[in-house]
Amino acid sequence: MTLLEEGADGLLAKQGLDAIVGYTRATLRHLSGVDFPVAGWGAEERTWVIWTPTSRILLSPDWFDPYVFDSVRDGIEVRFFAHPQWPVDALVSLLRDLGLGTATVGIEAEQLPMAVADALRREFPAIQLRGIDTELTQLRAAKTPDEAVHMLRASQALERGIADAIAASAVGITEREFAHRLCEAVVHHGADTVSWLALRWGDDALRMAFRDVPVTPEQLINIEIGCTVNGYFGDVQRMVAATPVRAEVSDAYRQLQATHHRTMLGIRPGMTSLGVYEMYLAQMRDAGLEDWSSYFLGHAIGLNPHEHHLLWAESDPTEIVPEGSFYSLEPAISTPVLISVEDTVHVTGAGNDIISSHGDWSELVVLGQRVEIPGAAG
Repeated sequence: MTLLEEGADGLLAKQGLDAIVGYTRATLRHLSGVDFPVAGWGAEERTWVIWTPTSRILLSPDWFDPYVFDSVRDGIEVRFFAHPQWPVDALVSLLRDLGLGTATVGIEAEQLPMAVADALRREFPAIQLRGIDTELTQLRAAKTPDEAVHMLRASQALERGIADAIAASAVGITEREFAHRLCEAVVHHGADTVSWLALRWGDDALRMAFRDVPVTPEQLINIEIGCTVNGYFGDVQRMVAATPVRAEVSDAYRQLQATHHRTMLGIRPGMTSLGVYEMYLAQMRDAGLEDWSSYFLGHAIGLNPHEHHLLWAESDPTEIVPEGSFYSLEPAISTPVLISVEDTVHVTGAGNDIISSHGDWSELVVLGQRVEIPGAAG
């Protein structure tokens, strides 16, 4: 039995469930091995994985044949349905065949489509649907070595792509041109998708809207970009100066980066989420960085951009950092100017790896400057 099977079967037993029915892209990828990128962040409403003590079934539209067979896990049975059968009718039929009409079924309640919930309750009045969103997220918090490879590749695509775009750009490039250059470079370095890109941190109204406005001398640009590789997310922020900046800005950046790295390297398996957050507060105060955003530090990351383990002022004091987990930390300061950075760290008992920062970002980078990334190819 694999660790995945032990975890999923253990969740059934611990929660008193007869089955798990998953349908978000993250759960489909985790339990079946198949990435459905068209599903985005939410319920795809056409594809399900059903996990019981004796059955593991991926129920999919037939247009995904042969795509699913390229990556479906060993031990997962694939069943297709075809138009004109409606997806929800195919799910109802399968649950009936499996004898789950009166079962207790764990579901992702936060994103369950209303039409699916209504159909299940209409066809199976005695069925019990129980939300297990948090439990499914916790199940995938610790990553296997195979999963860690995808996490590393996503972070490498971001770091190398950002480095290329910065080196190839200069004052006068427009936001839109710079955004396109970033996206193309990240995909060039191996990303399957670019999931988001923002260039104006703190401007919630327009942070992801790219304007035909040229970059000006002395401007500070915050690049916040995410991507996926085989369903796993990378999440990186880099602060870039259009031209060299005054000393107090570069000094503040240098202090923030050094403190940021100390915090990431200081995380240990077995710490609590709140303990990590409190370590961050202490590190920032020790560095004399008093005017900063202290409410939110970061989040676990994997098959969702924000996994359940949050590092912030309201962290669960009993939640434990798992061995082999990944966290994206994104501290910010507002004096002398707004500066924010973000990196992803792989937390292990053998020592942490800041997987999105294998180059030297300790000093504020200027457009046109090349940050060398070990092992990166052009």
